[in-house]
Amino acid sequence: MGEEIVRAKFLRFGCLYAYSLGQTSRRLGGEAQPSASASVTRTGLLFSHSHSHSLYMSYLQKAQRVLQIEIDELQRLKDRLDIRFDQAVQVLLDTTEAGGKIIVLGVGKSGQIGEKIAATLTSTGSPAFVLSPLNALHGDLGIVADGDAVIALSASGETAELLNILPALKRFNVRLIAFTGAMDSTLAKHSEVALDCSVEMEACPMNLAPTSSTTVMLALGDALAMVLLEARGFDKQDFAKFHPGGKIGRSLLMRV
Repeated sequence: MGEEIVRAKFLRFGCLYAYSLGQTSRRLGGEAQPSASASVTRTGLLFSHSHSHSLYMSYLQKAQRVLQIEIDELQRLKDRLDIRFDQAVQVLLDTTEAGGKIIVLGVGKSGQIGEKIAATLTSTGSPAFVLSPLNALHGDLGIVADGDAVIALSASGETAELLNILPALKRFNVRLIAFTGAMDSTLAKHSEVALDCSVEMEACPMNLAPTSSTTVMLALGDALAMVLLEARGFDKQDFAKFHPGGKIGRSLLMRV
């Protein structure tokens, strides 16, 4: 049975992970794996009892498999970047140049990734604040002002807590950028710019825990922040002003 036919079967039954298990190990020079056709018959076992993977892979091989899956998803992100990324950069550039700030929203793991993105933006000269979607409806919307930009993160694009505050945000003159894995979602449709954070599979053996998807969101946030940094002409002297502590601060202040 051909490789493409086997791959199609896995896609049909939502079992791409089992297929990737063997393929990734082969790319990484791991031990020979059971054939793809043999893996098809064991799909239920692989997904119901993830510990059975240890029959074929060492801990090191499993770690390499996780990293390879995430590398592959990052490559897909790189390959699909398009004009919408340019538009997102321009929205943030216009906002910060006009004295506005960036508000970052997210729930759960997406919210935690949002915190890192906001921290990176702030430390590189683009003031960003994290807004809890829950607390926003109980007074914290006071942080939002006309002229701000909002980055909303949701893998599904249907996170209820986040969607609940969209009507309130619309009362402000803000520009909305979405990080989402579902370009036909409610969040994407209500955004000025929607950036595709979709992944084919998580690095989790059960394809459940946010792993590849959060890595993609974080990397996209880094790309946005670094391109914005250059567009604003942010340099080492500026960085030294915002980061006087630690090894980075010491190394910069000795030269500035």
